[in-house]
Amino acid sequence: MVWLPYAYATLEPLYVSVHADRTIDDSRIVVAIYGRVTRLNQSAVTLAAVSIQVNDPYGSSIHIAFVHSSSDGAYSDLFQLPSDRASGNYTIYVTASKPGFQDGYAKLTFLVGVPPFGVSVFPTSVAVTRGETATFRISLESRGESASPVHIEVVGLPTSVSYSLSSNNVTAPSSIILSVKVPNEVNTGSYVFTIIAKSAEGESKSNVEIIVGEANRLGYYLAAAFLVVVALLGILVYRRRMIRKKPSIPPPSSPEYLEGLPLSSSTLLALPDHLRKSAIIVCQLKDANAAEVAARSGRARAAESDYLNQLTRMGILKKKRKGRESYFSVE
Repeated sequence: MVWLPYAYATLEPLYVSVHADRTIDDSRIVVAIYGRVTRLNQSAVTLAAVSIQVNDPYGSSIHIAFVHSSSDGAYSDLFQLPSDRASGNYTIYVTASKPGFQDGYAKLTFLVGVPPFGVSVFPTSVAVTRGETATFRISLESRGESASPVHIEVVGLPTSVSYSLSSNNVTAPSSIILSVKVPNEVNTGSYVFTIIAKSAEGESKSNVEIIVGEANRLGYYLAAAFLVVVALLGILVYRRRMIRKKPSIPPPSSPEYLEGLPLSSSTLLALPDHLRKSAIIVCQLKDANAAEVAARSGRARAAESDYLNQLTRMGILKKKRKGRESYFSVE
């Protein structure tokens, strides 16, 4: 047991908070440190001496500051991380002092260079003809705790090519639709461009390709005529079968079977068979875990868990925790 002098033991303690905001300007990261010095009842302590020290991931000090709290107990400091900064956890140490009070301490750790999110794009290559629009799904995957919004930029497209995003400045995990409009004046060929996801914690990139081809009008009309003939023949065959027997239940992969589900038919038909089966079961159950989906699909629970997590990363399903179980839904 340590005995303190009576005068020190009766000193009122200080309480200090610390927060940090980061902004990215080109390759520079500017860190704003701020907080308040208060008593136990949260009332402000003015003119408290606040010392600030920032250590890099190796424990070396890279910034030291000495400020005072204002009339509302607030303090702030601003500094720029060096250009040769290391990636990893940076730690902020804050000490608040004032005669007649016990010192107050606070610590905050923030990550630099390794963003707590990743970006993936599906598909990675799309072939289009001039005048058409290529569509991609951008998936922001969470790799840690972060509340910072992620901004999407698209760079490297030809000058005349335009793009639009279904949303931007969102938090991970999220799914964003990228539409790339290819005008008629673009030359045919392959174009690789880059999708950049940026937040205060860093950035992540993914390369994507569009292959622009010449519009084949004759081939288009021939293909359309062929499809019309096939459709007419199909109607004739279908009517003959209807006379002989009752109509069969449409297969799970047909648009008729998928009507009325929360997910659109086009979304479900674009999925591989094994993922489509899991997605349809979740649509029918509305909210289900891997065991419940496996009971309907007849597949192993571990396999269904992997399929459901793939659908979540693609932005098709939503995932939430209920106790020890993860439940999946389309809402």
